[in-house]
Amino acid sequence: MMSKLFAVTLLAAAVSGCQLQQTLKQTGSQIVCDIQPDMIADWTKLERHYQKASDEDKKAMLALIAEQEDEAALALLLSQPENTVKQLRQSIQLFEAMELKDSSLCDSERYLALRHHYTKGVLVLQQALNSTDLERRQLQLERNTLQQKIEALTDIERDISIQKDGEEK
Repeated sequence: MMSKLFAVTLLAAAVSGCQLQQTLKQTGSQIVCDIQPDMIADWTKLERHYQKASDEDKKAMLALIAEQEDEAALALLLSQPENTVKQLRQSIQLFEAMELKDSSLCDSERYLALRHHYTKGVLVLQQALNSTDLERRQLQLERNTLQQKIEALTDIERDISIQKDGEEK
């Protein structure tokens, strides 16, 4: 576990070495990207480590990335489909704070914009699943209540039948 955490720390340090600036600069007719294009490979490595990590290691990774103030990496880690609705919302807020542009010339920024869009979709699906799960639980509760009422009526019918049989004899 310590070696994993060390590897993650090393990877996070490498990723955070390239600080993120969220704007495109236009010099003449040429657009210059502030986010380095090679960041995508580092981000995907970080995500793979995060996905394979235990819950405890994931918390440590999130804390470390947050401490390093690497908003892009933090947004990407928080955007994982298995994360909570709260974490997905945090991710979306971070993506929106970056004011990403969808320029075909800036691969890293386009990647983050795509992940932002993807995370919004994941959030909608997660909320729908949570809503469906809540409805399912409510229906199960209603079914159990009806089942208890049916059993009570069956008991009453049985008692009435026994009582009638006793009176006829």
